[in-house]
Amino acid sequence: MALFPWMIVQMWRERKEAWERRHDQLTLNAEGLLFTSPTQTIQAKWDELETFTLLPNRGTIKPVLIGTAHGEFLLTSHRYHVWSLLQQYAPQVLEPVRQRAEQEQRKRGDLEGERGAWSGGEVGVGARRWSYQSRDTQFALQCASFVTLCAPLIFLAIWHVNYSGEIDAPAPVVWPQVVGTLLVSSLIVAGGWLWFSRAEILANEQGLEVRSPFYKPRRVAWESIENYGWDGWGEFVLASGRKVYFARVFKPVRVEELRELIERRGR
Repeated sequence: MALFPWMIVQMWRERKEAWERRHDQLTLNAEGLLFTSPTQTIQAKWDELETFTLLPNRGTIKPVLIGTAHGEFLLTSHRYHVWSLLQQYAPQVLEPVRQRAEQEQRKRGDLEGERGAWSGGEVGVGARRWSYQSRDTQFALQCASFVTLCAPLIFLAIWHVNYSGEIDAPAPVVWPQVVGTLLVSSLIVAGGWLWFSRAEILANEQGLEVRSPFYKPRRVAWESIENYGWDGWGEFVLASGRKVYFARVFKPVRVEELRELIERRGR
C-alpha cells in the first residue's frame, strides 16, 4: 500500500525539478559549450572541460555534473547526446568515466568472460556479442525468483489460517490453489531465467541484432540508425523511425562499449 504513495511523491519531485530547471539551456558547437540558467552562465572551449561526473539517477532524471575551467554546472537531461558530442570534441574528460565503468564492470563481473564477447565462443571468432549475464543481474533474478515463488505461498498460508479461525486446527488445505500458484510462479521464474540465458545483442559489419527468446530477432542496419537515447521504457536506438530497445530493467554487459560502437557506426 505504501508503494503507490511513494511513486506519486517521486513523480511529483521529478516534475518539480524539471519545472525549476525549465530555463536551463546548453548550447554546443565546434568551438565549445555555453550553459545558461537564471543563476549562472558558463562558457568554455572544449579543451577547458575538466570533469564529467555521472550522478545517481533520480527516477527518470539522469543528472550529470560538468566541470570546466570557469566553473561547474548540473545537467539533468540529454545526457547521452552530450556524451556523444564529448566523444568527438573532448574525449579526455570521458576517460576517467570509462575507467571507473571498467573497474565497476570487473567488480560486478561478466559471468561469461572475454569468450562471451564473441558469438563464436572464442576471442575474435564471429560477431561481437553482448549478453545480460552479469553478477548484478543474476543476483537480482535470484531475489526476484525467491519473492515470486515464496510470497504467494506465504499469502495463501496466512489467508488459510485466518479463514479457518483456528491455528491449532486449520481447515483442509485447498491444494488446487497451492498447485496453481506454484505453477504460475514457476512459469514466471522460468521465463526470467530463460531470458537471462538467451537474450543477447550481436554486431557485425551490417548492423545490430537484438535477440530475445520471447520475440523474433530485431535487426538494425548501421545506415538506418538516426539516433539513440533513453526514455521511460529504457535505452534504445532509433532506426527508420522505429525504436529498438536494448536495455530496459537490466543493461547488457560492457554497455559503454556498445554505446560507443552505436555512436561510431550509426552516424
